[in-house]
Amino acid sequence: MRTTISINGVQYPCMLTLGAMSAYQRETGEEISQLRTDNMASVATLLYHCARSACRREKVDFPYDNFEEMADYILIEEMPQLVEGLFGKATADPDSDTKKKE
Repeated sequence: MRTTISINGVQYPCMLTLGAMSAYQRETGEEISQLRTDNMASVATLLYHCARSACRREKVDFPYDNFEEMADYILIEEMPQLVEGLFGKATADPDSDTKKKE
């Protein structure tokens, strides 16, 4: 999914690419499937790699050399919106009601 994120008042493209997934795994040692959206540091690390990869892909200057440099400009209350932009809106499991009735 392609979206944009605002960092320090500037809009940057942000998308989950194979390059971003690979960089996230290399940096954290975790597969993307292990990512927990309640772990803000992990999510912000993935956002960094998604924005950096998307900017490289679209030939947009991305001035942040590392995760911490970018993260200094993101407020914790902005994270839910950024996560939704990258992963889509969370929805309930449609089978959960069915499983409860069984």
